Formats: sequence, C-alpha cells, structure tokens
Amino acid sequence: MNKQVAKLSLAESREIDTKILQGAVSRASTLSFIFAAAFSAYSLTSFDFLHGFDSALTLFDNTWPRLLFNGLPLLLLAFYLRRFREHTEFKSWIWTLALPLIFLSACLIHVWPLIWQGNTGVYLFVHSANIFILTFTMIVVALPPRLIFWQTTFFVLLFLLPVSLLFLKNDDFKMFRFLWGDFLIAMPITCFVAVLIYQLRLKIALFDLELKRLAAPFLGAPLTDAIYNQKADLLRSRTVDATLIQIDIRGYTKFYRDNDPVVVKSFMTEFHHIVNRFVARHGGYWHKSLGDAHIFSFGAMEQDDDISKIPGTEKELHAAMLRRKRHHVEATIASVRDIVSAFYDLKNKYDVDELVGLGVGIASGEIEIRVQGDEESRKELDIDGTSVIRAARLEEYSKTIRQNLSRHESVVVVSPELALFLEHDPTFRKWEFKDDVPRIRDFEELNFVYYCALSPVTTSSRKIQQGAA
Repeated sequence: MNKQVAKLSLAESREIDTKILQGAVSRASTLSFIFAAAFSAYSLTSFDFLHGFDSALTLFDNTWPRLLFNGLPLLLLAFYLRRFREHTEFKSWIWTLALPLIFLSACLIHVWPLIWQGNTGVYLFVHSANIFILTFTMIVVALPPRLIFWQTTFFVLLFLLPVSLLFLKNDDFKMFRFLWGDFLIAMPITCFVAVLIYQLRLKIALFDLELKRLAAPFLGAPLTDAIYNQKADLLRSRTVDATLIQIDIRGYTKFYRDNDPVVVKSFMTEFHHIVNRFVARHGGYWHKSLGDAHIFSFGAMEQDDDISKIPGTEKELHAAMLRRKRHHVEATIASVRDIVSAFYDLKNKYDVDELVGLGVGIASGEIEIRVQGDEESRKELDIDGTSVIRAARLEEYSKTIRQNLSRHESVVVVSPELALFLEHDPTFRKWEFKDDVPRIRDFEELNFVYYCALSPVTTSSRKIQQGAA
C-alpha cells in the first residue's frame, strides 16, 4: 500500500487525504453530539459519588458547570464540524485539540479539586470512563497518524501529567502506578488500532481512486468527480447557461471513399483524441460524437455557488455572469483554434486531400441537461435546447460560407449573441444576410453571424506567435 501511495500525484495525494479527513471530521461531529448529551447527563449521574466526598455540593453546583463547559462546547463543536467538506484540514486540527481541552475542563469540575484536597479515591469512580472516552474516540474517528500523534500528546499533557502530579502531591504512589499501568497498556493499543483503521480507510480510498481512474476516460472528469465525490447537483436534470460547440469534418464522405479503411480508422481515432484533448485542456466538457461530428460545451458541467438569492448582489451577479461568459467564450475560441491547428497537422501526416477541412458552429444560451434512460438499465446526461440546435445549424451553415471562400479553409461560425466577446478579435468578421444570401435553417430571424476562416497558414502563424510569447 505504501508503494501505491508513493506513486500518487500531488493532486491525488491531496484528494485522498481530504477524503479521509472529511470522513474523520464527519464522525467527530456525530461523536460530539453523543458526548454533548453524555456529559450533560453525567452532571446528574456523577452527583451521588461526588456528594460522598463533598457533602456541601448541591445538584445545581454539579449541573451548571458541566452544561456550560462540557455540554455546550461539545454541542457547538458538533454543529461546527457538521459541514465537514469545508475547511476540512483546519477542522480536523480543531477536533484534535478541542476534545482534550473539553476533557480537561470536565476533570476540573469537582474531580481534580477533590484530588487536590487529598481525596484521591474519587478518581476510581471516573477512571474507567476516562479510558473508555479516550480509546473509543480515537478508534472511531481514526485520524491520520500525524493527528493521532498530536491528539495523544495533548491528552498526555492536559490529562495524564496533571493528574499524575496530583497523586504525587498527595504521596499516593499506588494511584499513580494504577493510572500509568492502565494507560501504558490502553494508549499504545488504542493508537495501534486507530492507525490500522486509518490504513483500512486509506486502502478503500485508494481502491475508489483506481475505480475513478478507470471511469474517467468514459465519463469525463466532471461526471466522474460528481459521482465519486457525491456532487448530486451535477447528476440531476437542470437548466444552465453555457457555450455550445458543434464541429464536423468537411469533405469526410469523399475522404472515406478515397482512402483505405485502415487509414480512415487510424485518422479518425487520432482526430477523436485531438478533440477530447484540447476540450479538456481548456476546461470544456465533451458530450458526444456521431461519426465525424462532435458536440462539446463550456460551462454546462460546472458547479458554481449560487448567490442570486442574496439581497443586494444583483450588480455583482451580473458582473460575475459576464466574466464567466467571457471566460467560456475565450476558452471555446482557444480550443477550436488548437483543434483546427492539430487537424491540419494530422492531414499532413496522412497526406489527406487539401479540400478536407472543419466546420464549426458556436452558440450560447440556456441549455437543458436531462437525465435520460432507465433506472434498471442505463442512464445518461443528455443536452437539449435552442442553443444546441442553433450550434448545429451554424455548423451546417459553415458549408455555405466556405463555398464563398477558399475551400481548403476551415470555417468557424459564431452566433450573434456573442458579439460582445468578439469585438477585440480581428479574425472574426460579420456575415450579413442581405438580398439573396441564404439564411440559416430554422433561424431565419437572424440578420447576421460572425465567422472566422482558419487555414494552415493562419494556424501556423499563431503557433509562431505563441512560441515567441
């Protein structure tokens, strides 16, 4: 197992560590609720034996300190740890230190003052409970070894050493040996078992990670992350704002007819790799392919914090949405340029006819992500909506624009709603539907679109510019 951990990347190590810590913090939260009730009830159950050592003690005097300094802190701690997915590392350290401190406060309520006064026998009434709390807590929560070490150290410094000094002050060496005899047996065994349980959880986490690795190439990173990290919002039907892209090979039918099937298969396999690689590199999500056509998006599979219901955030929300949209459009254009550039390199590798190119349609707006399929067989996340259809029609219209340009170029057609984000890109031009210019099927109301023609020359010059930068 140590070899498996050593082979993990830094990101994977952090992911596993966070997942194990989240489980530990979640269990610590549940245990804090239980201890809050138990320590509060202890104010009643401990009264009889404490009253035997201090006849002036009243039930009220025994109750309110335990409720205030034990029950309430544990209850607050439980609520604080409930959101275990947030600030997990910090919360694990809070639990590591907070429990020994609360345990210390419990000892200071009547028990240690009585021992200070010479009533060392009172410790016999709490000894078994002390060992149970310490061992039960460390085994159930099963923190990572580094935190087990520090929690053990805190318990020794805040509990074992002070009570030992109290016994030595009263010259009660029998109680001193009794205390250390039990804890020298209990603590090493407890730490050993806690580490074993941690290692078992680590083994399960490594197994999950391996399953995640196997699933990621088929599901994609967002869906894999949603399933394995329980992000339910990404696995339900919903409407989102996103940028949609459809890309298709122009001249594919002729290319398929004129070439050996083995060559075509190899070419298409590499083309699929190119599309998936650059979409993922720029943060997009590849949805599906059908033959030589691909559909992918930017923004559809992201999980953002919703601030729309917070009063007074309208301006901030609008500005954030514009920044988000601009980022998606820039990532879309960059990915398309990279795909086209790599496509021309692929054409050169296979000596493909120069008339073979790419047609790209880009649209933006609300799309519906739908959970399709059957619970007992197979389910998938499908996309639908006007923006999806418009991207397909724009890709289809790239044929018309390409016929009016050099037919060896690839053409990118962009919907007019993205005009704001193209104003500083001189490579995009406006295509207006005047006179007898054919309009876009199903979207005849559009008066213009933007287009960009990409050739081997333009993509090569861009590579040179990037290299110089």
